Amino acid sequence: MKVLIVNNNNSVVGGNDAAAINQYNLFKSQSIDTHFFSKDNISNYFNIEDKSSFAKYFFNSDSKNALEKTLHEYKPDLIHIHSFGGVISNSLLSVLKKKKIPSILTVHDYKLICPVSSCLSNNKVCTTCAEEKNAKNVLYKKCNRNSYAYSAVNYLDYTISNNFYDQKEIINHFVFVSQFSYDLHRKFLPQLEEKHSIIPNFFEVKSTHNYSKEPYLLYIGRLSEEKGILQFTKVFTENKNLALKLLIAGEGNLKGELINLAASDERIKLIGFIQGAQKEEVIGKSQFVVLPSQWYENNPISLIESQSLKTPIIGTNIGGIPEIIKDGKNGFLFEPFSDFAIDSVLKKVLTLSNSEYNFLSDASIEKYNKDYTPSVFLRNTLNLYERILSKSPQ
Repeated sequence: MKVLIVNNNNSVVGGNDAAAINQYNLFKSQSIDTHFFSKDNISNYFNIEDKSSFAKYFFNSDSKNALEKTLHEYKPDLIHIHSFGGVISNSLLSVLKKKKIPSILTVHDYKLICPVSSCLSNNKVCTTCAEEKNAKNVLYKKCNRNSYAYSAVNYLDYTISNNFYDQKEIINHFVFVSQFSYDLHRKFLPQLEEKHSIIPNFFEVKSTHNYSKEPYLLYIGRLSEEKGILQFTKVFTENKNLALKLLIAGEGNLKGELINLAASDERIKLIGFIQGAQKEEVIGKSQFVVLPSQWYENNPISLIESQSLKTPIIGTNIGGIPEIIKDGKNGFLFEPFSDFAIDSVLKKVLTLSNSEYNFLSDASIEKYNKDYTPSVFLRNTLNLYERILSKSPQ
């Protein structure tokens, strides 16, 4: 079996990139014949600094030619897609429609039902386009950065991929990484029920180091409104009796406000963007990883990595987060947008005994071993491939 993995980037920019690259590396380690197609295979692609490349965002002929060349030379049995919008572009769909090679799309975002891919309208959860079956709402509400121009780009790209080409029909199968994501999509696209699977992300533990916990909470992610980190940090500053530090890792437009809060509370420290061994160590030593999101998180790999390092999680009861965290079992859930809920969960942490904490920590790695290891992902994915290929004309 020969598998072509398709993803815009061949380095980690977002969660879908990590998932694609992790899958490629896992397949290679198992001697599965695998090839990776990304923007590195394309001579010219959309660049926001180059106005002449604007049309390539929607349909890139260079990408189409490069992909057709790869298919001719590599001759894959199956194509597994993680991302294509804006870089590889909708030209992917034209190639799939023509070549008839079995294809799978792992659904990391909400592009099938939302023009801006996030179910967010100016940092607020929104599914209006899907509910009203009218993508023009993205224009009326100026969902992307409160800008008509940016939102118009989203509208046009969405129209091409979902109406002109209709990726729901062209792509053979859709893998959802959380039950929540599938349920939300099925609500608006019931036809996906016959062509879907649910296979969560995975994380490979590369270190055998057993970290000693240190007295701090850790947030890792974008410093942006929908992540809820500003509200969480403000409530944290009001809990003067909490003998824990709050480490904030990441970059984003809220950095200035968070720096101001840190200036008045020595327990708060911004540590910037972290990755690799540094990220592992900071997660491994933390008492809890916190994810106070106020939007539909899907299946965050950072939470899976946390559980693999025996670090319990404090997260909001929204999106796919409750599928990873079982309240009181391997971490704590709290309701989003609520100062009271944040205050309450911080007080739980304050009164936690050593034995209670160890219970949460042990249950975290048990959850990881059950659902999120490379072997679990590999077994489920290869079983899916067999089913897909058995239905494909020889």
